[in-house]
Amino acid sequence: ETNPTNDTEVDFTVTFSNTLSTGPIAGDFTISTTGSITGESISGISGTGPYTVSVNTGTGDGTVRLDLTDGTTNLVPNVQAPFNTGEVYDIDNKPPTIVGSTLDGSNAFIDIDFSEDVFNNAGAALVPGDWDITRGGGNSITVTVTDLTQTGGGALTGGEDPIRFE
Repeated sequence: ETNPTNDTEVDFTVTFSNTLSTGPIAGDFTISTTGSITGESISGISGTGPYTVSVNTGTGDGTVRLDLTDGTTNLVPNVQAPFNTGEVYDIDNKPPTIVGSTLDGSNAFIDIDFSEDVFNNAGAALVPGDWDITRGGGNSITVTVTDLTQTGGGALTGGEDPIRFE
């Protein structure tokens, strides 16, 4: 999975050093969050070792981490808990906004500044097909984006700000 992500669910792989005769249940885990994340929950556990624990990321922005709860007694054989140093997902549900732009003097391109680095929905570099730009107002026109580059002219790799639209 990409990280940062705006996915509504992320998966954590949980591996125990010993084979368990009794697998984990949702109550064996807690979800640690930072930022404005609310409504997070464990949505499922699958596998027979390693286990996949699926977590609903809730709403808001911040981080989520899956922790093994201290005092877990369900797991056989008993495991050492707590464990709270696992993978952390950065959850970014707030879309970037345009905070500024500079139009080239010959109208050949416009450099657009965003509130944060931008990626497409797959977490990769933007391509012209990711954009549908229409100017509103009294005289509507459709703008066709033929190329996106870094402002210095290099190819986009994902996570750039600002971006040159040509």
